[in-house]
Amino acid sequence: MRRLKQSSSTVGTGVNTFTIDSLPEPGNIHSWSTYCRETYHLRPPSLPHGVPWQDGLKYARTDPSQIVSSDNITVTLIDGYPKARHHYLIVPKTVELNSIAEATRQHLPLLQHMHQQAKKLAEKVGQNEEVNFCIGYHAVPSMKLLHLHIISDDFDSQRIKKPHHWNIFNTDFFIKSHEALETIQRCDRIQIDELKYNDILRFPTACNICDEKVDFSALCSHRRSHDNRAYLHAIGWI
Repeated sequence: MRRLKQSSSTVGTGVNTFTIDSLPEPGNIHSWSTYCRETYHLRPPSLPHGVPWQDGLKYARTDPSQIVSSDNITVTLIDGYPKARHHYLIVPKTVELNSIAEATRQHLPLLQHMHQQAKKLAEKVGQNEEVNFCIGYHAVPSMKLLHLHIISDDFDSQRIKKPHHWNIFNTDFFIKSHEALETIQRCDRIQIDELKYNDILRFPTACNICDEKVDFSALCSHRRSHDNRAYLHAIGWI
């Protein structure tokens, strides 16, 4: 297995921080996120005393123990509470935006760079296993720093504990990155009605593959059945 090459673009000194181009081909492993954590000792977020959890990403982007890669503009993190087998975040390195609702045309170069970095990361992971990614922003994020989600569509995670954990990624609450770029280019900003989007979180849960309405208690096993069927089809058993 090829080791990571340390990049000249680092956060801090004497730490493992890398560009996406230098990230590994980890081979036949269940989760690239797990690989990064185990190999480079990345840990779930632990905030200093007195730092509100909503500000966690502002701290994480400067914490070498949580960074996967970085360049002069953005920092890539593994989500501390992943909602799928693969779940990453890209945040701006210095720009202070709380959410995609605050972005305007002047921020398009940053947003386009984040989008390209996300696609590059998804392609990198996709070289080693069949995985589909969703790339986008939460309309009303819980964390204050602008962050772009790169998340696999299996949503196979013990952290999917409540219906809204599913709906924040599988309804219009999740604004796709390319749609955000198009809207900001056309209208200068995205108009967010917080009441409308918070109502979406209370929608009945539906499978993201077949659109069938499925009770949340059975949703994870239902979703997994699609993966099992796809695998059996791929090896010619059905």
